[in-house]
Amino acid sequence: MNSPLIEYWLGIEINGQHCAISARQIYATFICKQTPQSADALRLDGIVVHEGEPVYLKPHHALLKPMQSSINLQDWGRACEDPSWVIVLKDRGRMGPAFRVRKITGPFHGGASESGNSVHHGGFDYSVVKVLTN
Repeated sequence: MNSPLIEYWLGIEINGQHCAISARQIYATFICKQTPQSADALRLDGIVVHEGEPVYLKPHHALLKPMQSSINLQDWGRACEDPSWVIVLKDRGRMGPAFRVRKITGPFHGGASESGNSVHHGGFDYSVVKVLTN
């Protein structure tokens, strides 16, 4: 029996759902209390500036796929409520697109469940999410 891969995870909360993303897939995180821009008015998902660089925002559900069937897909598909944090993904080792989340936890060190679909930390089961590739 193989032991689960131990790695660093970042816990993210989106619409009351606790998810975990591998820290290897993250370029940066920062707090951003700026109100989300209206995608309808701007014809884009949003841009924020962090440390002088533009960060291109997309909805979390356009960039991430939950690996666990227990995720409520109706809640998953809605815009994130009270999005205080921005998670910037890596794209070939450089800054990629970003998404907003309500809250973050960690990073924390842990192993995925035997199925690879969840990580347990601090009394919560975090559903693992995978980054969608273009």
